[in-house]
Amino acid sequence: MTSLVPVVLPPIAALMPMPNTGIWETAPERAAAPAPDSWLYWLPRWIARKATTTQAVYAAEIRCFLDWFQWAPIASLTTVAIEAYQQRLVNAGDRPSTIARKTATVCSLISYIHKRDQVVMPRNVGAAVERVRPDNRLAERIMSEAEVLRIFDREENPRNLAMLRVMYGGGLRISELCGLKWKDVVWRDDAALVTVLGKGSKVRTVLIYGAARAALAAIAPADADPEAFMFSTVHGKMSRIYAVELVRKAAERAGIKRPVSCHWFRHAFATHALEHGAPLPLVSATLGHSNLSTTGRYLHARPNESAGKYLSI
Repeated sequence: MTSLVPVVLPPIAALMPMPNTGIWETAPERAAAPAPDSWLYWLPRWIARKATTTQAVYAAEIRCFLDWFQWAPIASLTTVAIEAYQQRLVNAGDRPSTIARKTATVCSLISYIHKRDQVVMPRNVGAAVERVRPDNRLAERIMSEAEVLRIFDREENPRNLAMLRVMYGGGLRISELCGLKWKDVVWRDDAALVTVLGKGSKVRTVLIYGAARAALAAIAPADADPEAFMFSTVHGKMSRIYAVELVRKAAERAGIKRPVSCHWFRHAFATHALEHGAPLPLVSATLGHSNLSTTGRYLHARPNESAGKYLSI
């Protein structure tokens, strides 16, 4: 009698199983590795290049596409097929920004395969896709300086105030902030030099000035464990969910009716710094953007210097 054994697949398969199969199949002692022309061969390699915090999101979006595509062979994929999937998202009522992101995810995978194996993917069929333009709602998510200052003024918890101040003063992403340890800061007379692990495991240095530096110094233990997280709870490292709720309550106390999120402080940092004359390349470097055009969105509305120096609060 043939026994049932678990099929050994790449880690990505746990997130995106092959259609019409379960985790158990009749199989020899060791399952064959995915063929070089299969989706399951390329997916784990592509996913591994993404930030750990976003890998599950990318995996879910690719699975939605491949389920719609019925996991047909890579060689059968065409530009028309990708545009048809995009139209399906439009018909489903997804927002333009969501459609743009999901389409970009698919095209990123296609571009990755094409660059590495032009036998499997002779032509980059994603490059010719006529994409839906994302809606620009950035202006709605930028707080005024008065609103940011009001949030600071009404926060009584020293740890929370330091977190809010550093998040704004350094333009940090919430994942970057929660990952900070005391070993990551070097104190200067006029600033705190903070080493940040950013998106895609890229490391950058950010200088924290003024009130943000003072708030961070106020909670720094005299004998801080270098491996201890700067912002922690009784359970250890502060989670993103905890930080999101903290920000929500802080905005509520400040009387801000809009749905303020952690990322709004990053938007505010960029906008306010530019309004006060910070050079665009400096703001871009401080934020960790790889392209100036990304930072340039804020124009609407160096080792010893950081864009945070241009903030007034």
